[in-house]
Amino acid sequence: MQMTVKRWIWRGLLGLAALIVLLVSGLYIAYLVAYGDLKNWAESESFRAMLSHQVSRALKVHGEFGEITLVEDLTAEVTSFESVGRAGEAIGSMNAYEVRGTFNPWAIFWSVWEIERVDIARGEFKLRLPDDTLKEPLSQGKKPWYNFLMPRRFYCGEIVCPDADVVFPFQGTEGRLSDLHLTATMVGQDFKYDCRDGLLEFPYFPKMHVDELKMFITRDKADIEKARLRGVDGDPATAEIEARIGMREDKSIRAKVKTGQMPVAKILPPELQGKLSGRINGDVFWNTDETGKKIHAGGQIQLKESIMQRWSWLDELARVHGNEELRSFEFDEVFCDFEIKDSRFEAKQIRVEAPDSFSLEGLAAYDWVRKVGMMKVDVKEMPLSKWLPAEVKARVEGHANAKLEWEGSVEDAAHMKARGEIDLVGAVFNNPVRFEALLAPYGIEVPDVLDLQNAEFDFTYNQGAFEIQQASFETADIGRLNFQASWDGEDRLTMNGVVDQIDLHRWMHEEAGSDIHGILSVTGSWSCPQWNFEKGSGAGTLNLTGACFRGWGIQRTLVRFLEDESWLTIDVEPVTIHWQAKDGQFEFPAIEIFSPGKIGVRGALKQGSNNELSGEIWLGMHQKNLTWLPGATDRVFIKKEDGLHWMKVTMSGTIAAPEHDLDDQISKQLLRHPFALIGLGFRGVSWWAGDVLGTYKSPEALPLCKPRPEP
Repeated sequence: MQMTVKRWIWRGLLGLAALIVLLVSGLYIAYLVAYGDLKNWAESESFRAMLSHQVSRALKVHGEFGEITLVEDLTAEVTSFESVGRAGEAIGSMNAYEVRGTFNPWAIFWSVWEIERVDIARGEFKLRLPDDTLKEPLSQGKKPWYNFLMPRRFYCGEIVCPDADVVFPFQGTEGRLSDLHLTATMVGQDFKYDCRDGLLEFPYFPKMHVDELKMFITRDKADIEKARLRGVDGDPATAEIEARIGMREDKSIRAKVKTGQMPVAKILPPELQGKLSGRINGDVFWNTDETGKKIHAGGQIQLKESIMQRWSWLDELARVHGNEELRSFEFDEVFCDFEIKDSRFEAKQIRVEAPDSFSLEGLAAYDWVRKVGMMKVDVKEMPLSKWLPAEVKARVEGHANAKLEWEGSVEDAAHMKARGEIDLVGAVFNNPVRFEALLAPYGIEVPDVLDLQNAEFDFTYNQGAFEIQQASFETADIGRLNFQASWDGEDRLTMNGVVDQIDLHRWMHEEAGSDIHGILSVTGSWSCPQWNFEKGSGAGTLNLTGACFRGWGIQRTLVRFLEDESWLTIDVEPVTIHWQAKDGQFEFPAIEIFSPGKIGVRGALKQGSNNELSGEIWLGMHQKNLTWLPGATDRVFIKKEDGLHWMKVTMSGTIAAPEHDLDDQISKQLLRHPFALIGLGFRGVSWWAGDVLGTYKSPEALPLCKPRPEP
């Protein structure tokens, strides 16, 4: 019984196998018979039109296939597929050339149009932001009788294109991926893209090579899961990006970017490009609201190899300082934490190191819609030799610290404002040749080194005009200087101020055994083109307090002539001289020098362009000192005022060698009184004998001026 059952099972299996062989053989024979008809149909115009329509509906484009060739089994080659996206859809255009695909006929039983794999030799794709309000309703048309048998879905296996160009929108501009090796995989009704090689052209980046790019694009959004980029042609720039970009009602952007040695010029608005160069390392986030228009971004960046130049405010700085070096600055490093809200960029914590120029900390902001900015910083270690006018910078040592505020247009100096406070530290002014040339004709010796013990000033800049609102300088040699100054748009310097606490003894050329003491102060104003003081003009007053003259030649003469040694030291109070100047010519319209009970000088003098001296002064003497001249108060010293008798003296000659008519007037009066002239002659013989025998007191033995109080 068992053998019978086994035999029937074995015979059944053999029969089934034979049936399968016959069935397969029959199907194969049927396929060989039908393939010729299938090939003819697949390459027909009607199939090309049907396939163009079905694929266009699936991709939501208006497209058309080129010539179709069935090369083997169910694999077809198509010369091209060219299309334009429907209104409002995400695909703007899709063009594919030399396409090869394999059709899976069995998927029809599951109501699916399935292409197992697609190879595209060359692809051109343009994406755009979808807009449902612009969409057009699909035309249904008349359905064929076999429509109920047709698949309702489309599925495609891996799509590979080794040479793809993709154009995509970003923030109102366009980016481009070119020569890209693109692989697309369908996930549901959406596609996941894996790209490598190729080039990226992006609004805020230089041209970059795509090492890796993974994206997943759905109806509502595009996710950049990972992007790794690097510079081309040896450029060291790198970038890593993760982002989500909304495609429909929600058009928001969420992105993170990590950059390395990225050129800063590409990131800047067009009006700032060319004004700042360098390379950025940083971590940045970039977010927008659902409209995609309101931006909120930020991060930390480090800028290296940076140069700032071609800014209108730097040009203004160079103009005001008369220093072309200030038109550009090089930075070792720039650090900042920044935030972007809508169109406003804010650098909240800036740290800048500019070699041989300054170090800086503070904050800044820029609005690229209004094209205006602001800056508020503390600046340290500014070498004075970098910032001062070219003709004096080589003679200056020390540095400055400052607090600065600036706001306005980066393009138009007429719409810029600034204010600041500057302190000079360790400032030393060597070999002040201009001061020497200006003061030497007056017997004033300028120290070779002026050491500024304290120096500070406040300034403002507004619409082309620079003003020093208050400046204060103090040195051991020059005293104290307080002034206000301004530069106008025509590069003209105007100053108003006072120099006081000047120890005149330290400034005057000393004759043999002579000196002068007193505290000098000068007030006034001065205006000149740029820094050219010699071609300026001004006016003011000179005051000397606690003045004492000791041992000068005219004093020694008076001692001998009047036989009164008190003339060897003369205390003078007050000394007031009003002055005016223009183009190198000085006038002293009011001179007041008075020593109570002894002597006085009043009048006006003028210095010409070649130091010629002219003018009239009144010389005052006490009556007790005029007894040697008969009729002195009647004919020579004809005016009495302030306890002195005064005579008018006409001045001539030069500042270095002044001349006057004092001798002539006295000689004429003496000629009227011969006996007085003879008496003076005997005095002259006595002076000569005193000099020969050495009996006259030497200057070293003369009494000193009274000590003056410390300022």
